[in-house]
Amino acid sequence: MSADIDAIPGSRLEGTGTSVGSWTVADRALFGLFAREAGVALRSAGLHEDTSRRAERLGRANELQREFVRGLGHNLQAPLARILMSSEDLVTATSQGEDGRRHAEAINADADRLTRVVRELLTATRLDAGMFVPQAEPFALAPAVRRAWHALASDRQLDLLDRSAGWLAVGDRDAVEQVAWILLDNAVRYAPSGPVHVSITAAGDREVLVRVHDEGPGVPRSERGLVFRRFQRGSTARGHDGTGLGLDVARRLVRAMGGRLRYEEAPEGGATFAFTLRAEPATGPE
Repeated sequence: MSADIDAIPGSRLEGTGTSVGSWTVADRALFGLFAREAGVALRSAGLHEDTSRRAERLGRANELQREFVRGLGHNLQAPLARILMSSEDLVTATSQGEDGRRHAEAINADADRLTRVVRELLTATRLDAGMFVPQAEPFALAPAVRRAWHALASDRQLDLLDRSAGWLAVGDRDAVEQVAWILLDNAVRYAPSGPVHVSITAAGDREVLVRVHDEGPGVPRSERGLVFRRFQRGSTARGHDGTGLGLDVARRLVRAMGGRLRYEEAPEGGATFAFTLRAEPATGPE
């Protein structure tokens, strides 16, 4: 290496006036260290460039996926809205028999469920893109829970206990109804029978707590973090319809409103999902 460097015109260490052949051991060690560090820097630069390219490709793929979901959702919304309106007209029509009315009710319930699944997909893309900006309005939680339950059109019993003691939730009313629908829908689908229990209580410092409890098999301890991941479903979900998207959307909606959604241990069995929201005292009629 010394001979090669000496062959290069002007190959002298600046300020020393000595050739490479006359370097001391310390000079050679320092040069070797410099060469190794330069090699590491070049390799790091190459790895950084490769990583940047991969990140750019993943970013483009994610954006294409979001665009696809948005396009799919918007294209489905209009025909679903027409199906819902037509099925509602059929349900209330007096010219059909009992069998026709039951068929119309089934069509209406399935169309409503599909509409809400599409809404979950669109909400997920808005959350991913940072486009969801929740409202912060005070409202009573019990009516929001009842509206979500009514939308399920379930023949099961709802046991609603409101102990919020005059406190109003502060958040996005539509988002809270969507969270309530997701949790109630899970309770109905995964519990084979029995009522669904909902309690609303004042909790902590200016917070309200909503618990949704069913009498089903519950979620195994090892899967309680898994069920909140997108497109992940627990072992107790086998044999039930579902996208694996609802709990992920519900948790992120609650977080966006400053609350928390978690799974709670239920000593009596079943599954309990609980979420908190900011609250303020009621100063007048809702």
